[in-house]
Amino acid sequence: MMKQLLAINASRIVNSILLLIGLVFFKPLAYFVALMMFFAGLTNYCLMEKILQRFGFQNTCSTMAGQAEMQVYDAKTHWEKVYQTKKSNEVSWYQEKPKTSLKLIGEIGLDKNSEIIDVGAGDSKLVDNLLDLGFKNITVLDISPTALNRAKKRLGNQMKSVKWVVSDLRAFETKDRYDLWHDRAVLHFLTEEEDISKYAEKVKQLLKPNGYLIVSAFSENGPKRCSGLDIKQYSEHSIKKIFSGLEHIKSFEEEHATPWGARQIFICSVLRKGGKK
Repeated sequence: MMKQLLAINASRIVNSILLLIGLVFFKPLAYFVALMMFFAGLTNYCLMEKILQRFGFQNTCSTMAGQAEMQVYDAKTHWEKVYQTKKSNEVSWYQEKPKTSLKLIGEIGLDKNSEIIDVGAGDSKLVDNLLDLGFKNITVLDISPTALNRAKKRLGNQMKSVKWVVSDLRAFETKDRYDLWHDRAVLHFLTEEEDISKYAEKVKQLLKPNGYLIVSAFSENGPKRCSGLDIKQYSEHSIKKIFSGLEHIKSFEEEHATPWGARQIFICSVLRKGGKK
């Protein structure tokens, strides 16, 4: 418990210590720390957090403004703000190349005409790689139009080959059915049991018979918060329980390095819906 509190409040602890040292020994330091704390309060950008993340601390900036934002959390507003204020390689889930997802997709042996949906994709480069591999029926879904516009701009004319959907996944409805549902770093942001249950039912509903689910979420050895939000951790057991009715093929933990060098442990799972085509 003490270790968790230190991790969550590290920036405030360090700021307080520096402020005290400055007040006693070197007042310019105190003025600088006070100015840094004032700036964090105004902008919710914590310089000390960025410094500490370089040394492996996670979720270090728990300002009152951040707490207030959580209490009135609106998913679309939150994720639009993330993608409007941060570059692609400034978010913790960034991957230059989604090697694990591509490896798992290769292992299940999908036909190039298979219907694939990447949910909560943001501006992930998975779609680029799938197009390069020759897949023709790709849907990319995210709640943030800014994120999807980034991906479209990056793809240029290739973006016309992709179906783009701006939607809160919890409200997503479609007549389409998919051979593959891919989710990296979305499921763990659903913390209400009702939302989790609806997510699982939506997967089962929208997968074709013999369709696959590839889902990667924070494991029980991973972070407890991300992007200023509480998350839900998963294990192989809890994945099997949530997606009961799907055949569990495999689960494994994987370490992901954020752009600033912090380590996050994901659990990656592959499941399959039964039935005949």
